[in-house]
Amino acid sequence: VGGILAETLGYKPSFYLGGATMLICFFLVLFFVKETKKPFVKHELKGMKNVLSVLTLPVILMLATIFTLRIGQSVARPYLPLYIQQIRGTIEGSAMTTGLISAGASVMAALAALTLPKLGDRYGRKKLANLYLSAAIAISVPLILSKGLIAFGIFYALLFFVLTAVEPMLMSDTLDMVPEKKHGLLMAYLRPSGFCVYLFADLLQAPGALTDVKVVGL
Repeated sequence: VGGILAETLGYKPSFYLGGATMLICFFLVLFFVKETKKPFVKHELKGMKNVLSVLTLPVILMLATIFTLRIGQSVARPYLPLYIQQIRGTIEGSAMTTGLISAGASVMAALAALTLPKLGDRYGRKKLANLYLSAAIAISVPLILSKGLIAFGIFYALLFFVLTAVEPMLMSDTLDMVPEKKHGLLMAYLRPSGFCVYLFADLLQAPGALTDVKVVGL
């Protein structure tokens, strides 16, 4: 939708419409989402030792894996419009094409989030996470070698289909490593790392200015 609006109304009005949409979502959540109230049990963590107790070696390795996975998903996105424009040879219509490809990837990611993680409880989360990561590596090869936008869009959507399912299963395994009363503390470490992803992803994007945009995607 954003790509179509950018092509028809212009870039600046599309930003206004995006902001208005987020404002509407804010009011929908504020007035219509009802929170289930549960009795709060306070757990005191006295001293730095207790605060750091959640960071065992397996947890650190899992958090590092999730962090790396998020960087891999984020690093190429700013270059997607540039790559599409490079293939088409013109900026006209590139915003709409970018929007359509991104929408396809988002739809596939939503389908994956609803289906693939559920298989983890049946066949084992780590086993399936390794399978999905292997599938992502296999899909990346034709994605990098693709020449046309149709092939690129198909493999790009498939890549997000398998990658979206990995993080929920890794997070479930990580939570199983920590006592239930310390799940909030674990989230406190995970949340700031999510913001750091954008920092490292931006640093890794810098070589894209000196090389082909596909190199950053790889």
